[in-house]
Amino acid sequence: LLELQPKYRGVRMGLGDVYLKRGHLEQAIEALHQATTQEPRNIDAHRLLAAAYERAGRSAEAAAELEKCRALNEVEEYYKQGNLFIQRRKWKAAIAFLTRAIAADSTFVDAYLSLAMIDLQQEDVGAAITLLHQVVARVPQHPEGHYLLGLAQLQNGDVEAAHQSFTAVLQLDPNSALAFHGLGRALYARRRLDEAARAFEQVVRRDPDHRDAYYFLGLVQRAQQHPDAAIESLRECLAIDPTFSDAYRALGLVLVQQGSLGAAQEAFAKAVELNPSDTQSQEQLAQLK
Repeated sequence: LLELQPKYRGVRMGLGDVYLKRGHLEQAIEALHQATTQEPRNIDAHRLLAAAYERAGRSAEAAAELEKCRALNEVEEYYKQGNLFIQRRKWKAAIAFLTRAIAADSTFVDAYLSLAMIDLQQEDVGAAITLLHQVVARVPQHPEGHYLLGLAQLQNGDVEAAHQSFTAVLQLDPNSALAFHGLGRALYARRRLDEAARAFEQVVRRDPDHRDAYYFLGLVQRAQQHPDAAIESLRECLAIDPTFSDAYRALGLVLVQQGSLGAAQEAFAKAVELNPSDTQSQEQLAQLK
């Protein structure tokens, strides 16, 4: 596996574990040292390396590895607490715990990403973009950093930069449905409709239950003047989520273009039922009555 995939995570730790069990201590130490270098936050690899050092009579190095385990456990606990508060939308408490995690380990990229997510939730897009630029500069091989940066750039209206960020994700993870979805949205905003359609098709191929991908695919197909395909995509979207009012409104607009006014009226009525503040559907409905 290492010959085929030199960066394959977990293999070096497994190899070190095998060497340790067989008593090949020097080989175990070498493999586990490589594992902890590749994944500095892998507590299990540090524990195994401590055991290998101890069995080799290298007690000081074993103690140092155990101290790393203790520190990592502390940081992970701060990080977990921060994310629990994010789920509860208690932003101040979340920021406090995540800041503690970073104070204890300034290289903990996931904590920075969580802080950026809080900025996005609070609509402080500029702060999120600044933080995420720092993350991807520090760890350019981190796909989630590029992905969140793309989302922030989309939210900020910088669709060209978002396009670049989602492309960077796909260079790191060519099968990322989330990245294809983000890329599709950026391409749609740039009116590159054929490319956007292909991106959303990649999403639903990988994730057939991706509601928003079908929705945006329907919008793209409508813009391409493919009403039949748009109706099919929007109905797929509504089969996944029958409460998605925006999809009913989009479906109604396509049906009007097709001349199916009765069906369009039903779609707009459903949109208003689900979202009484949908003025566009209300206006369309009034025109059809």
